[in-house]
Amino acid sequence: MKAWVKNILIFIGGMATTVLALVILTSFEKPDTGITWLDKKGDCITKNSIEVFQVLEPSVALATTKSDFGYSGKVVLVINKEGKIYYDEEIVNVPAKKCMRQVGTYKYRAKNEMMKTVPIVNID
Repeated sequence: MKAWVKNILIFIGGMATTVLALVILTSFEKPDTGITWLDKKGDCITKNSIEVFQVLEPSVALATTKSDFGYSGKVVLVINKEGKIYYDEEIVNVPAKKCMRQVGTYKYRAKNEMMKTVPIVNID
């Protein structure tokens, strides 16, 4: 076999292998972050304060809303896009004439291994 034919076959084989590798790599599902964003602003979840009970990232935390009996109401994920850093047991007050408005949902696995879906909120 001539050298130039062999080189062309090697080139074609390399291209086919590259295309096959790209197809395999792109066929894997992207990891699910558990976050779904709403197309438009959602409902007002609370006008009261919330209490952080678990910080997931410095400016992302799970918190509970205030109920009539204290901080044991609805669980929410609060994200601060301005970079405010949250800490456990922090009380985040909602300013007057504003509320915690839903902007999406967050799905996660709780300690009891059950899947939970909670609203993502921003102060608005």
